[in-house]
Amino acid sequence: GGDGAAAGRGEAGSTKPEARRSEPGGEAPPRGAPGLPPEAAPFLQGLLADAEPLDLQSLPPDDRVFLAGILKRLRAGRFEIPVLPRAAVEFSRLLANPRSAVTDFVRVLSADPALSVEVLRLANSAYYGFAAPATSVREAVVRVGLHQVRGLVLLSHARGRVLQGGGFKRESQWLSELSLAVSNAGRLLAAELGVDPEAASTRGLLVHLEHFAILGSVAEVSADHRRPVRPSCAAALEGFRRFGRPVRDLVVKAWDLGELVRRETPAADDGFVALWRAVVGRLGREAGPVPGVPGVSPGRLGEVLDRVCGAP
Repeated sequence: GGDGAAAGRGEAGSTKPEARRSEPGGEAPPRGAPGLPPEAAPFLQGLLADAEPLDLQSLPPDDRVFLAGILKRLRAGRFEIPVLPRAAVEFSRLLANPRSAVTDFVRVLSADPALSVEVLRLANSAYYGFAAPATSVREAVVRVGLHQVRGLVLLSHARGRVLQGGGFKRESQWLSELSLAVSNAGRLLAAELGVDPEAASTRGLLVHLEHFAILGSVAEVSADHRRPVRPSCAAALEGFRRFGRPVRDLVVKAWDLGELVRRETPAADDGFVALWRAVVGRLGREAGPVPGVPGVSPGRLGEVLDRVCGAP
């Protein structure tokens, strides 16, 4: 994967190693992430369920309205994908220019105070495991790496749409935490998966974009019906199963993310999906053994999951 080609540029545009993380010899000893609250478990387990489509008539009224509204918008070509923030567009432009310096990226991000705060919050997540929190945008950019910061910008923007629309605030937080965990696990196991660490990390950050888009659509469905629509968590999971693939295609096209979410090889893609299932299962406190990941020994997988998700 070429996703890491421009990571960690220095002030003059030269390449330098990415800031050290909590690895042996890095800033701090490994420490497990805190995991998600117990109430998140049914939602996370629902992400893994290969359930048959629900009978819409058996659902509560707002659930039916929500799912029918998404379907209607998709069929009419009116499903709304939020416009990318200027920071994301500028990050892509700067990453394509080998002469870009870290100060260029910091300036772009600092121009959007709300986004800067959110990216700083994500960079200080326990899933990155730094010894001390980053206190400035510049420090976050240098520590996390340029490509991952672009992923954090996209993740925070996608989550922000859900928060602005009302509803599903808990679910959006859980998906955000899950994205960070998958990103970190992908980076740590990139060699076994046969992908570039930067590409694996970024793909993990973007793994739930379609789910954020579906959760965020409650605002448009409510506007269509001229009243607040309050669908349940079960309706959200049903929406993911029914509409996840077409909505993801819309997001990838609208945000021009082809190079970030491409499938390197069928084997690498199978490995990434299996890793995602393992992370979801661990954070969701799924009963039974953690599913295996092709190319990764059970001992190594358990070590990474303990480090990223915390001990079971």
